Amino acid sequence: MDYPLSLTDVYLHLGKFTDGTADGSIPPSRDPARWNNDVTDELLAVIVAGGGVPDEANLHQVRDAIAAMIAEAVAAAAFSIPALPDHAGAAADGDELAIAVGGAHKRISVAELFTNRAGVDQIARDMAMVNAFQLSISGSIAAGTFADWARVNTFPSDNLPTKSGAVWDAVTKTYGNQSGYSADIVVGATVTASSNYGASYTPDKALDGNGATWWQAAELSPWFRIQLTGPKNIRRVSIQTHPAAGNSGPKTFTLKAWDGAAYQAVYTFPVQTGWANGETRVLDVPAHAYTVSDYRIDITDNEVGNTSPSIAEFKAYELTAPSNMVLVDSPFTVPAAPLDGRLSLLHRFTGAGVLNTDIKAFMARDGSGAGGWVEGVLSLQDAYVYGTTYNNLVADFDLSTLPAGTQPLVKITTHNTVEQQIRALGAIAS
Repeated sequence: MDYPLSLTDVYLHLGKFTDGTADGSIPPSRDPARWNNDVTDELLAVIVAGGGVPDEANLHQVRDAIAAMIAEAVAAAAFSIPALPDHAGAAADGDELAIAVGGAHKRISVAELFTNRAGVDQIARDMAMVNAFQLSISGSIAAGTFADWARVNTFPSDNLPTKSGAVWDAVTKTYGNQSGYSADIVVGATVTASSNYGASYTPDKALDGNGATWWQAAELSPWFRIQLTGPKNIRRVSIQTHPAAGNSGPKTFTLKAWDGAAYQAVYTFPVQTGWANGETRVLDVPAHAYTVSDYRIDITDNEVGNTSPSIAEFKAYELTAPSNMVLVDSPFTVPAAPLDGRLSLLHRFTGAGVLNTDIKAFMARDGSGAGGWVEGVLSLQDAYVYGTTYNNLVADFDLSTLPAGTQPLVKITTHNTVEQQIRALGAIAS
């Protein structure tokens, strides 16, 4: 939509319509039928898009159509929580959640959410947990600080959880049974190299467990050969540099495996720069098909470039199979014995997995589970809700049959050694 700039017989002046001048030096503009039709069609398109029917006598249809389209967009992006007051006293009864209400935002506490739950539809309850996750993950609030009715934990690392007494560490670790790594598999191996700088710098120095000794090559592009005690599938290596000349550490190098006829390239590591003296770096090797006892590291460059490469300590590891886990979160205290509960997870299977078969969820309300657990049915709530990686799973629990208590806690069990991870969990009891 624009002025009819392409029509030369319209006589626009400075790009706009004009009445002309009295002396005739600037002629008056004319309104061509084509341009009038274009303007009318444009306005009619707005009216129809807003759900209206063109009416010659109604002079407010464009305004009404725009208002209708805005209202439709807001309704699609927000849900309604009727009759909830704006909450300004979070310190007294729990941290706040920012909830969309009629296109705006309202602050409510978790306690208020359940005090008024008769007027809260199911999607509001679900979204409250998702909002809690997003706030916690983004660092806007501290994990696990909801004082009333709810608990949220996030797990920033990709390490296996560590156990402290009967409760798994729920603050700093990722829940889920991931594959682990074996002990160092080069122990007892025979090591040789294409060269060494002298009798004090032989390749066995890289396997002696002493970071103060090292193998130093006598050339710029050497190889370092490891003959293991048996066939292994190397998936991780650890390299420690020269204690006083870290910049002689390998910069460009490739892991190779002997297939019975020749050394085949397994993986070329990312370029390693900035080695400090005595620094240790752990480098992962992607999945590959070689399970052999004869490996070689071919080094083509080091940090300095004109000094022969050196390695003070070299280690290698296999990837071990995942194992099943029973993960019990810390209990949280609620004001009254809850009758029902909900668990929400940010979860992913790293391979193929089946909900309620390879992962199961339980809830208790006595603070320990001694009085029994109720199993909930896990279902997919939203796909890829965090970083396009994790799914939002939910499970509901009927707690009314359990012994009375005001300390809900959740338990997650994994089965069939299916590899999976949990990035965050939240629990609500009411």
